[in-house]
Amino acid sequence: MKPVDAKPRHFNNFDYLRLYLAVEVVFTHLWGALLLPGSVRSPAVFLNAVPTFVALSGFLIPASLASSESLWVFARKRFLRTIPALIPMLACVGLYFGVHVMWATIIDYVTLGYGTKDGVAPLWSLGVEDCLYASMVIVYLLGAFKRPAFLWFALVLFTVLSCVWPDHLFAYRLFFTAEGFIVGNLLYVYREKLSKIPVWLSVLCIVAGNIPIVPIYGLLLGLQVFGAITAAVNLPQAKAKIPDLSYGIYIWHSPIIFAMVVMPSIGREMVLIPCALAATALAAALSWFLVEKPALRLKKSAQRRKLEPEEDVAVITTPVLASGSSG
Repeated sequence: MKPVDAKPRHFNNFDYLRLYLAVEVVFTHLWGALLLPGSVRSPAVFLNAVPTFVALSGFLIPASLASSESLWVFARKRFLRTIPALIPMLACVGLYFGVHVMWATIIDYVTLGYGTKDGVAPLWSLGVEDCLYASMVIVYLLGAFKRPAFLWFALVLFTVLSCVWPDHLFAYRLFFTAEGFIVGNLLYVYREKLSKIPVWLSVLCIVAGNIPIVPIYGLLLGLQVFGAITAAVNLPQAKAKIPDLSYGIYIWHSPIIFAMVVMPSIGREMVLIPCALAATALAAALSWFLVEKPALRLKKSAQRRKLEPEEDVAVITTPVLASGSSG
């Protein structure tokens, strides 16, 4: 593997985007927990949360792979980013709901949500991401990031499948996420050209992605995640840095909601919304400062090079994108 040849730039906008997406997921699941008709996303509906999360990974993770001394180092970094924070959450699930529910949650993670219906955390997407990471390593080593024709073929394939597959849930979990991830990969490949994309075009793509045309929703989703990432890159970066609470929010909100639903004083009443949001924010903050941030320090030690892009940085400089290694 080759080191990247430019100083990575941290995108504060990505931290805010991840936080927005995490809150959107919470609102979606709160709406379902309240048994209200229809569906709703966060108060400002712009992005489909999970595919956009995965697309961000598709854009940022290749730089981490390119800078890793070996596949073992890359795998260790991915392990330290996700697994340490899962352990206390799973332990709390086991203590509160029972060991069988904890094991069901783990099975949901391993089987991409198809092994059991007794788990309480939406970990299927983490399992899907792990599979996409493994696939990315293979195509990266085969040179697809230098000659991206294969990535374009895969994007067309998964876009078509997401539009025509009859089982919407299956398509959402496997085809929509894969499509988003590959869009992120291609944006990484063409990162030198991203600064030339006007913000108005990014916004137009996001708006188009929200048009409810079911037969071509897979195509619109690709436009949506393209617009989200390019807008986050090219808009003025937020000056204030914030803790990256998005992962903690994602893994903790579901068990917290389930726990509160069975409480007589909360149940399926509107008070569930502020209570669940407050408890989830507290759990995510504890997860970040006590578990995730210390684990990230270990993750940095896994890379002996002085230059190591994290998953929230990219090989981009201002005003022109750097020519870092893409293969």
